Amino acid sequence: RLAEVRRALGDTASVQEALTEYYRGRSIDGQAEERLSFLRRALDAGECLLLLDGLDEVGADDRDNVRSWLESFAAGAARNRIVVSSRPAGYPGFALDAAPIVRLEPFSDDEIRVCLERYFAAAERGDTGQSEPVAAWGLAGDLVAKLRRTPQLLAMARNPLILSVLARIQREDVALPEHRVLVSERVAEWRGTTWGQARRMGPGEPGPVLRYETDVVPF
Repeated sequence: RLAEVRRALGDTASVQEALTEYYRGRSIDGQAEERLSFLRRALDAGECLLLLDGLDEVGADDRDNVRSWLESFAAGAARNRIVVSSRPAGYPGFALDAAPIVRLEPFSDDEIRVCLERYFAAAERGDTGQSEPVAAWGLAGDLVAKLRRTPQLLAMARNPLILSVLARIQREDVALPEHRVLVSERVAEWRGTTWGQARRMGPGEPGPVLRYETDVVPF
C-alpha cells in the first residue's frame, strides 16, 4: 500500500510524505493533521516502531526502487526501530546498518502443540468470555494426534497459517482433509472470504467483498 501511495504522489515523494498521505486516507475523525504532526515529532525523536510488511508483494518492476527508497529513509531514521518482512522467495535484500536478518523456520512438533493450546484457549475466550485450559489442551492433543497419523498434513501444519486453518476445522468438529490439495482449498477459501472481510473492517473506503466460489476460483 505504501508503494501505491508513493506511485500516486510521484517518485520524488519521501517516505514520511507517503506515510502522511496513507494515514490521511484512513482518517475518519477529522484529526489527521494532529496525528500526523505527532508522527513527525515521534520519528524525529526516534520513538517509533515501524513495521513494513510484504516487501515481496511490491511489483517486481518497482521493487528495487521501493527498496532503495525505504533504505534511504531507514538510514536517516536510524534512531527508530524498523522491521521489514518478506516471504523468502521474493526477498530482494535490505540494507540497514547493524540489522540482523532473521528467517522464521517451520514450527517444530512442540511449537505446533503450544500454538494449538493457545489458539484453542483464545478461541474459547472469544466465544464465551472464559477459558478452560484443560479443554484447550484436549483439543490440541486430539489434533496433534491426527496430524502425526498423517505425515503429509503434519508437514503442512508447520506453516502457522495452515495450522490455524486446521485448528479452525477441528473447532468446527469437521473431519480433517485427507489430501494436500483439499487443505490448500480450505486455505484459499478462508483467505478469500473470512480474511478478506476482516481486512475491510478498518476506517476508510472498504474494498470489494471477494466471494470464494465466484471471485477466487476461476471457471
